[in-house]
Amino acid sequence: MNQYPTPSSVALVARIIAATFDVTEVEARENAEGLVILAEDWGGIGAAPLDWDLQVKKHFGGRLKWRSEMVRQKFLDDKKVTIAAYESYIRARK
Repeated sequence: MNQYPTPSSVALVARIIAATFDVTEVEARENAEGLVILAEDWGGIGAAPLDWDLQVKKHFGGRLKWRSEMVRQKFLDDKKVTIAAYESYIRARK
């Protein structure tokens, strides 16, 4: 297990967490370190770049308090549209 996440990724993810959720800078950094460690262990440091904005919202959306209800609702609405599109695609392929 990689114990040392990439500092630039941690900084980026911490900024996204702090901008999206009502957390302190320390909480944002701690959460970012954990998420980046998981991502690097899953895909390796050379893995394709992640959509960190989406990953942060998916990973922490049910655990942390959102700064904006409007942003939260847009994320949930987009998620519903994506699920509906996948279900439609699957039905068409049967």
